[in-house]
Amino acid sequence: YSSNVSESLQAPSTVVDINCTDADVSVGGDLTVAIVGTSNYGNLFDFSATSISLKEGMSLDYESVTQYNFRISCSDSVNTSEALIHITVNGVNEHTPEFSNFYKVNNVVHDNLYRFGVSRTRTQNTAVGVVTVSDEDEGVGGTVMLSLVPSDSTFRISMDGSVILLTDLIMSTSISQYNYTITANDGSRTAEADLILDILDGNYHRPVWVEIPQTVEVRERSAINSKVSTLSCSDDDKPGTVNSQITYSITSGDTDSYFRINGTTGEIQITSIINIPADQEGLDYNLVVQCSDNGDPIMSSTGLLHIIIIDVPIGPIANETLVEATVSENATLNTEVARIELSGEVALLDFSQSLARPFSVTFAQNIILIAVAQTDLLDAEMTQTYEFELYVLETLGRNANFTIIIYVDDINDNAPNCPDETQEYHVDITETAGYEVATLMCDDIDTGLNGRVTYSLTSTHEFFGINEDKLVVLKDLNTILTTNHFLIITARDNGRDNVMSSTLYVQIIIDPINSSPPTFINLPNTTMLDESKPIFSTVYTVRATDPDIGSFGEIFIRKTGGDPNGFFGVNLDGKIRLLKSLYSSTSNTFNLSISAEDAALSVTETLYIIIAEVNDFQPECQQSVFYGSIVEEVVSPTVFTNLVSCSDSDIGLSGSLSYLLENGSHSHLVTIDNDGTVTVSGEIDFEEYDVLTFGVVVSDMGDPPRSTSVAVNINVEAVNEFAPQIRNTDLEASVSENSGSGRSVLQLDIEDNDRSSHRDGQFFTSLEGEGHADFRVLSDGTVESAISLDYERQRSYSLTVVVTDRSITPLSSSTVLTIVVVNQNDVPPFFNLDLYVGNVLTTDTVGFQVIESINCMDNEAIPSVAGILQLESQPSFLGLSGSSIVVTETPPQESSLFTFEVVCYDTDLQPLSSRASISVLLSFGDVEITFEDPNPMTSILESTPVLSGNQPSEVLTVVAIANFAIEYNLTDATDTFIIETHTGIVRLKRALDFETTESYSVTIRATHQLNDTIFSTIQAQINVINENDIKPYFEIENTIVSVDEGISVWDYTILCVDGDKDPYGTVEYSILSGNTPELFTITESSGRLTFLGGMTPDYEVEDQYSLVIECTDGQFAAQSNVIVIILPLNEHPPVFTGSLSASILESISVGTKVATLTAVDEDNLPHGSVRYAITSGNEAVKFSLTASTGELFLIRNVDYENVSSYDLTVIATDDGSVGDFVVQSGSATFTVLITDENDNLPRFSQDLYFERHVRTTPIDSVISIIECTDEDSGINGVQTIELSEPSFTFNIQQDASIATVSLAQSFGTNEDLFILQLTCSDGGADSTTATAVLVVTVESDSQAITFSEPFYQFSLMEDTILQDFGQIVAFDNETNAEITYSLSNVTDNTFIIDSQNGFLSLIRMLDFENAEDRSFTFFVEASTPDNSATVLVSISLNNQNDAAPRLSRTIYLGEVRESQAPLTAVFLHDPFMCTDVDDDASDSASVKY
Repeated sequence: YSSNVSESLQAPSTVVDINCTDADVSVGGDLTVAIVGTSNYGNLFDFSATSISLKEGMSLDYESVTQYNFRISCSDSVNTSEALIHITVNGVNEHTPEFSNFYKVNNVVHDNLYRFGVSRTRTQNTAVGVVTVSDEDEGVGGTVMLSLVPSDSTFRISMDGSVILLTDLIMSTSISQYNYTITANDGSRTAEADLILDILDGNYHRPVWVEIPQTVEVRERSAINSKVSTLSCSDDDKPGTVNSQITYSITSGDTDSYFRINGTTGEIQITSIINIPADQEGLDYNLVVQCSDNGDPIMSSTGLLHIIIIDVPIGPIANETLVEATVSENATLNTEVARIELSGEVALLDFSQSLARPFSVTFAQNIILIAVAQTDLLDAEMTQTYEFELYVLETLGRNANFTIIIYVDDINDNAPNCPDETQEYHVDITETAGYEVATLMCDDIDTGLNGRVTYSLTSTHEFFGINEDKLVVLKDLNTILTTNHFLIITARDNGRDNVMSSTLYVQIIIDPINSSPPTFINLPNTTMLDESKPIFSTVYTVRATDPDIGSFGEIFIRKTGGDPNGFFGVNLDGKIRLLKSLYSSTSNTFNLSISAEDAALSVTETLYIIIAEVNDFQPECQQSVFYGSIVEEVVSPTVFTNLVSCSDSDIGLSGSLSYLLENGSHSHLVTIDNDGTVTVSGEIDFEEYDVLTFGVVVSDMGDPPRSTSVAVNINVEAVNEFAPQIRNTDLEASVSENSGSGRSVLQLDIEDNDRSSHRDGQFFTSLEGEGHADFRVLSDGTVESAISLDYERQRSYSLTVVVTDRSITPLSSSTVLTIVVVNQNDVPPFFNLDLYVGNVLTTDTVGFQVIESINCMDNEAIPSVAGILQLESQPSFLGLSGSSIVVTETPPQESSLFTFEVVCYDTDLQPLSSRASISVLLSFGDVEITFEDPNPMTSILESTPVLSGNQPSEVLTVVAIANFAIEYNLTDATDTFIIETHTGIVRLKRALDFETTESYSVTIRATHQLNDTIFSTIQAQINVINENDIKPYFEIENTIVSVDEGISVWDYTILCVDGDKDPYGTVEYSILSGNTPELFTITESSGRLTFLGGMTPDYEVEDQYSLVIECTDGQFAAQSNVIVIILPLNEHPPVFTGSLSASILESISVGTKVATLTAVDEDNLPHGSVRYAITSGNEAVKFSLTASTGELFLIRNVDYENVSSYDLTVIATDDGSVGDFVVQSGSATFTVLITDENDNLPRFSQDLYFERHVRTTPIDSVISIIECTDEDSGINGVQTIELSEPSFTFNIQQDASIATVSLAQSFGTNEDLFILQLTCSDGGADSTTATAVLVVTVESDSQAITFSEPFYQFSLMEDTILQDFGQIVAFDNETNAEITYSLSNVTDNTFIIDSQNGFLSLIRMLDFENAEDRSFTFFVEASTPDNSATVLVSISLNNQNDAAPRLSRTIYLGEVRESQAPLTAVFLHDPFMCTDVDDDASDSASVKY
């Protein structure tokens, strides 16, 4: 099955009709149609046994798929048949052409505008600019035609929509700008863009040599970059423009690549050492040099420079060629290492830079200096000796090789290196003095004493010390009170001139033993709660102690029993909270089992909780009004059990309820019990009242009591006691027939003793019996006619009237109604025909029966006498004879038609009548018709107009002969001719066309004017005369064809049509214009275009011909435009020009343009259009190269410290894919150099340094070791560490990135805490600074209150849910009093502390991206009534990856050529740009594509 459908087809329309049938009837008769195989077309189409239709919500797209080919199966579950489906999608023009790549200046794109500059000297038929237009349609509407408005001879646009061409020289000097509108049309849709062409100054002058190149001499082995000569040209074009800008080049002659020329200055230099071969006496080179301007077109002059290489003899320089020297490894830059003095002046030095890396070798006259060039490579630990060869050439031509040996002297420049700066050790609490905790392993790569390492503690510790390289226990650990101990160990070398050190941070964790179980302080105990206690409130706090330390001393409080329904919860800190409302409890006591647990041991006690009752709920009823129902006439009492339903959430007496009646309209009829049971007594009559209403007060028995009032409504249900009755005594009536519908007959009087407002007292009436449908009874009891009564149909009615009430159990009564119909004369007589027809001849005699019988009848029920006939307006020769019409006298001798009437009356006193028409034709006895010309014939020009004056043109006249009036008419050719009825003149009705009909045979009929049975016919011949009345025309008025340049055989036929018949239909062809330069010829008789003999198209001569072709039939002519586009070949690859390097600062922002690369393709457009891409070297995708412009952009940040330069391999490809040509490309290496900046901040190793020392610490003791680093290199990475404010108590000394803070004077007796601000600054031009805080606490030998830790550090994750995160633990060493905790110097509401147990809680969400949330420092005060102490708390926030990266756009647009090779770059209009709001310092902000 196959079909063609439009892509605009709407779902669920049928796509193709199919037919699958099955002869089975029941089993096997159900058919299933499905697609065969794994094609996903099943998602697009719905299948049935008769059709395939487009699925709802789906659509076709010609641009995506043009054909669907698949197989379908039709199955009855056992047997299967298959068919092939072929669906062709026809495209529609649904997209408008779109322009792109508009004019851009200063990175601002001007939408819908193209703007190009054109030199006044630009040559004809060359491209001045490129526009881009596309259309998403394919096939229909996919071909876009472009044109310029207005159209002139200066510029035109190529038909393929890419190139603006200059077609004529710009002669006018007054025009500075041309403005056009570019129109793109795809057949039915149009788009427009503006085009501005700026006319630029012309290039009128060729550069001329100021100094003509001549012969110059160059010495053999001259230094690289030595000057050879300088060329000079001038240009008389306007200064400061590209037309006068000179560029110099060497075009040929440099066969050995020894020379280069500066394109701007014209200076020629040597690129490598020139040695004259031993077998030659000399060398010379003839360089062809050129100076060119940069105008349009480019103009140049050429010259010849003759270079002669002069031989230079070589001789000895000196006898001593070994030089030895020593340099210290800390020598500064440019320190002199060695000096060589020669007898002659030095002309050239040559040595291996890789062997002499740390040193530079320079010369001045006869002195050679060797100096330090790279201090970072002077390292005795890496290299102790450097040796290299030095080649020296004197100006006199003598040369020698020197051996240079330099020894590097070692100094103490390396500090001890400790593999793990931070170390952690676990020690059992049972260890004794002398136990070795660890062996300290730091090494120093210096040699001798410079590399020997010793260890010391920065402050003494009661339990730990240093023995050579061992960390040992000084005192038995069973008396230690805390589990964590922090030691700072200094590792020092024994340098000769200076001592260098490193710092180890050691944490020793005491592993305790569990020797004691916890002990409760306030259990067992009893507490009382009101049942109204709010949930989540604290009802009791359990306290317990444990003398063990560490994890064995940490106590966790748990609930272990006594609360099966979970009314209470216990925090680990001992707080018991109410979790559920006590109102739901069925018990008023709880015996909670509480356990206190340490890491291994536990103890359990009981907390007794008693619940106190509260009357805090008032009675609640299910509704505010309660309803019941009772039937009327019930005599015995009616009981409503639990009619009023209420409850009370309280328990006990507070929840017990009582009920009391309130005064009401019917309270005397009812009583109520304490359980809400209502009793109704007495006789109830619905006719007296239909509802019983009263109120009830519901009260509880609490103290004080609470109550609620409700209403009660008991509906009285009615009983149907009475049937409705008809009270009329006379039920007979009469009515005239024809009185119409709705005529009142009788009024019924009906009553019902039930209440009229109830349905039992309401009724309806109906009629029964023969003819009851002819009457109806209205709601008010009126009996009226339902139709217009007819005595002839029914003369009387006997009907039964039934009256029924509307009760659920209805009652009714009935009686008989008699109605008599009174007759009326209402039926007129009537004829059996409406028209009687007869014929009479003039020769008929008296008594001739013209109409045989006229019948008149009457259908009245009591008939009147009918059939009294009377003629009106009859002719005198006709009359009545009984029921016949006869001739009463001789007819007149004429031909005429007589029309008159006959009237019939009945015999009633008020008679009725009816009428009929009579038509009688009187004719002559002789009826022959003849024609004057029995064979009429005429000829008429096909150009004869339809109208001549104000009436149709006359063709011929026909004359008929008879003795009576005649009418003429045509029986054929009525669409072309008409005939006048009374004259017989035949006239033209529509235009004639010889090419359609050459002659007509027309039948003409003459008919008796009064009797169409009398007629005669003849045939008239009308011939059409041929004329040259049709102009020739081309089937296609505008044609576009293309042909490859260089071919010799080609033809194209254009067809012209002339609708005339010969001899006027033959045409001849010719080329009127557009064949310049002459290339084409056309066959005069067939319209076949071919090349002139030996001619071939040349794209560079003319890329397009607009031929005007004419065809003529000798009188008329037509023209057609044939555009022949010459398609170019792709002959040249793109070649990169200009600079291939650029430098950028490492701080340059993403999105900045780095450079613009330029590649030139010598092909004309379109093959000369170049696109750019990066193929390698773009590590980490730092750069993006715009394919259309060559603009190189930075798309990711660069860092000089990671990569200092990038070598990008770039490729330029042309548009060789236009047509069937191969794409050509050229490549180059573009280098991006990164310039170093001070872009990294100095960083302290930690934001907060905390040190604890005793008050008796000696002067010059090390208080703290501070480290600050900077990731920058060179001067930007040099740090200076100092105190922000001068201090008399402390000194600070710096060594590289380490600063040592020492004690300058003894601690005072009242000085317990020092907070020092530290700064670290780098040495960059724009110096940056980091800050840190050093906190020093001074402790007495014994303190009343101490903490479990010297200071507390906590780490939180950002976005942490509000919670407890740590505990501060303090001890009262004197009175063991209860300690209260509080925060000090806290500036915001971020943290709180539990005053009883020291738990710290976070009370707001923290965000790492908010710099103020990253760290917090404050003090916690622990106090008793007699003493207090403070401890420092430091909290840091860890970053989370809580923000998704975002691309700069939601849609990126790109282009790929269908011929593009794999693994080549895709052109993106905008590069990918992805950012992440997470902090840059974390991996969370690093994005991958």
